[in-house]
Amino acid sequence: MKKKESLSALLGLSQQDMALLLGVTRGQFSMFEIGKRSLPTAALGKLAAILSHLKEREAHAKKHPEPINEKLLNECLMAYEREKELERLRRQRRLEKLEQKRAAAQKLQWLADYLSQGKTADAHGAKQIIAYKAKKGFSEKEERELWGLRVRESGVYDGDGRLSTK
Repeated sequence: MKKKESLSALLGLSQQDMALLLGVTRGQFSMFEIGKRSLPTAALGKLAAILSHLKEREAHAKKHPEPINEKLLNECLMAYEREKELERLRRQRRLEKLEQKRAAAQKLQWLADYLSQGKTADAHGAKQIIAYKAKKGFSEKEERELWGLRVRESGVYDGDGRLSTK
């Protein structure tokens, strides 16, 4: 029923709390909410006064918004900046790891290429093992991630899906 929705939305109180506030039993208030009973005149008067007061306060709040809490705003901004810096450091660390892994994979590929030229003797199938490890060394997914991080760190991309105007 509309009354229940309005009261819950406005006050956020339980039936017991509303009953206590209005000076009726929880059962009386429950029956009132579902439309099966009216409240005593005194309780209806209190309810009307409460709702009227809340509407006045709401209208006043719309006309006179609360002032900005500078201290809280600055704390939130500082926390946001710390989070951004932490994320930047995480990306930078990941980029360094990927760069190292890619460099190692590249060296392994160079070694595999050199060994495939047959300039050295193949002891115990080393050529095949190194060729296999060279292919496995750096995945396409890692390559994409590496380039994505490079673009982000370059300042061209802001990380929110937009090109940066720096």
